Amino acid sequence: MTTDMSSEQYFRCAGCGRFVAYSSMQKHYDTNHLEGIATERPPSPATVANPPAPPIVLGTAIPPPLPPIKTESVVIDIVLMYRSHKKAFRVWTLIVALMSMLFASGLYNWLVFHIP
Repeated sequence: MTTDMSSEQYFRCAGCGRFVAYSSMQKHYDTNHLEGIATERPPSPATVANPPAPPIVLGTAIPPPLPPIKTESVVIDIVLMYRSHKKAFRVWTLIVALMSMLFASGLYNWLVFHIP
């Protein structure tokens, strides 16, 4: 089964060399490179070398990562980290919160119990 190319993003499959939409990537791999192939009318000549195959984890193809966005603000970087890496953001937030509590309690203990 082939699909006409539209405005969605495509990649060139390293296994068969054909263009495949990201939305039908897993179907393409599951059907042994027979379905999900994008066609262009009229067909263009294949002049691009095949890129390396995307990594596959537990039988599921992983799409390429989004390119990093260059920002000038730490707040925007934090928001983008939450959007892209939710689990890592939660772990990072937990570590920062624990370190802040440890610092605050240590400072309080030093001020209350060690100043004559």
